[in-house]
Amino acid sequence: DRIDVPVRAGARAMGAGDSHPESEIHHLDLQHDDRVLLCSDGLTDLVNDNEILVMLQGHTLNQAAKSLIDLANERGGHDNITVVMLGVPGWDIAHQPDWTPG
Repeated sequence: DRIDVPVRAGARAMGAGDSHPESEIHHLDLQHDDRVLLCSDGLTDLVNDNEILVMLQGHTLNQAAKSLIDLANERGGHDNITVVMLGVPGWDIAHQPDWTPG
C-alpha cells in the first residue's frame, strides 16, 4: 500500500523577516515502516547525512532524536536544534481492525 503525505516546508522563509512567508508543498511516497526526520539547520550544520542515516536505522524514534540532538550539542550546538521524528506504522499495525491513523 502506498501512503501519500503532503509536506509543507517553510524553511526558506524562516528568519527572513518576511511577514507573509511562502510555503512549499512536497509529496512524499511513504511505505510502511518508513521514518521521516524534520529538523532545523541546527542539526544538519553539525551532523552529516550518513550519521543521521545510521541513527535512524539503528535506534527507536525517541533514541534517534535524542542521539542526534546530543551529537549536535557535543559538536558545539551553536544554533537551536529541532528534531521531529515520524514513523509510518508497519503493515501488521496499520491493518488491525481497531487501528486508526492519528
